[in-house]
Amino acid sequence: MRGASIAFLTAIALTTMACAAVTDGQSRSETTRTQTESEDTAVGTDATTQGADVTVPVEPDTGRAVESDGTPESPIEWSDCGGGLQCGSVTVPVDYASPAGATLDIALVRVPAERDPIGSVFVNPGGPGASGIEFVRGGFRLDRESASRYHLVGFDPRGIGESSPLSCSVSRDDPVMPDLSPDSIEESAELDRLAIEVVEDCTATDGTLLPHLTTTNVARDLDRLRKAVGDDVLHYYGLSYGTLLAVRYGQLFPDSVGHLVLDGIVDPQADLTDLLRQQAIAFEAGFAQLDERCDEIRCPVDGITATFDRVLDRLEAGGPVGGVGASELVMASLLPAYSPSILPAYATALDQSDGGNYAAIESLSDFFVSSVSFTAYAAFACADGQPPSGSAPWEQFADDLAEAAPRFGAAVANELRVCAFWPRPAADPVGDMTEAELADIDVPVLVVGNTGDAATPLANAERVASLLPDARLVVVDTARHTAYSGSSCVRDLVADYLADRPLAELSQCGAD
Repeated sequence: MRGASIAFLTAIALTTMACAAVTDGQSRSETTRTQTESEDTAVGTDATTQGADVTVPVEPDTGRAVESDGTPESPIEWSDCGGGLQCGSVTVPVDYASPAGATLDIALVRVPAERDPIGSVFVNPGGPGASGIEFVRGGFRLDRESASRYHLVGFDPRGIGESSPLSCSVSRDDPVMPDLSPDSIEESAELDRLAIEVVEDCTATDGTLLPHLTTTNVARDLDRLRKAVGDDVLHYYGLSYGTLLAVRYGQLFPDSVGHLVLDGIVDPQADLTDLLRQQAIAFEAGFAQLDERCDEIRCPVDGITATFDRVLDRLEAGGPVGGVGASELVMASLLPAYSPSILPAYATALDQSDGGNYAAIESLSDFFVSSVSFTAYAAFACADGQPPSGSAPWEQFADDLAEAAPRFGAAVANELRVCAFWPRPAADPVGDMTEAELADIDVPVLVVGNTGDAATPLANAERVASLLPDARLVVVDTARHTAYSGSSCVRDLVADYLADRPLAELSQCGAD
């Protein structure tokens, strides 16, 4: 699911905002799109990005790396864009098979290093579909030692945010989402109809760009960005889906890899159905264990799982109440899998819905759904994942997932039902990376996995770490999704890694 399928909800560190929404019962506001992974450094709200409208150079980088074909990349002209940030852009080909053809601009934002920089660290917060510019503007920062040595650079991947975003979107007359767990031919047909509408809209409005929205092309863009900031090698922090981008980069450009931090690993050897199956089963298992925390928080009288089942049955039988139907309840119920700290707010919202007040559940659902652009998320997920093609194969997949994960399986599958009808990419989707290809990334890589992460299970981190020749694995005892903002131990290890201090092959960390 968005924020929950190929790697999703980058990092839900907006717990305070979500809890406030639960308290006052308000529905989604535009501010819920800003995502914050770290509270270490605040950014002024007047910070803006200017994309291609860059005219005043600010602290230009010195030196330029050279492409493998001998063509130099022009350095970025950085300009002040408020809040201590600098903005710029890099022009890249829409189609790398036709580099002299149409182009687009990749927008970037930079937090300048506090002292003499030795390079830049790029960050991707996941999605796919999440904005690296919003992530940095929202407050993500490196630890203080690393911030003194490296510029921090956020960017919006192609098709997202300020980098030629898709103009197509999901629109429907009914404010309530369709039932993602259909139990009739009519409900299944409605899902197909809505999915086809989205695909037709995107094909009509974004048909030139759409075939070129793949992780492979973003990795190629990233290499252009790396050269444009003047770095000989890429230093990079990827969260969730951002780890898939990092691994793909390493596969394509093994001689240009510097430091890679992979936080919340997406399995690079799995196709879309495998990824969704992994997540649905993990969501199901994690949700079933929530009642064990009822001695720590205020839960509904009958517990979380029994209350969820009762409210879901009521919505399925009686239809939506206000802006909440069965799908909204399911979406809201996925939030604790990303950030356990949101569980008290969720438990309160669930209890209120059992009493007939659905405002808080609606707010949580809106927060989840608004975390990334759905069409951008679908574009990359469908292109990279080799999904089942056509209504009947997708229906069979959704049925299989519903059997494996009765509460969440069908919804996890059917949120991406558009993939059954999505146009095939022009070339080079991620595909299944072989062990030999992963072995080409022969530099020290820091791999971080959380013991209870349902979105990107620990097994992914363990497997990838075993396949990379020089990986350092950090296992964090927490149920949250991604670790950096929630563990000072992890931040210390990242500082050691970026400073090239030796690390153990396996480290254990706790959450703060």
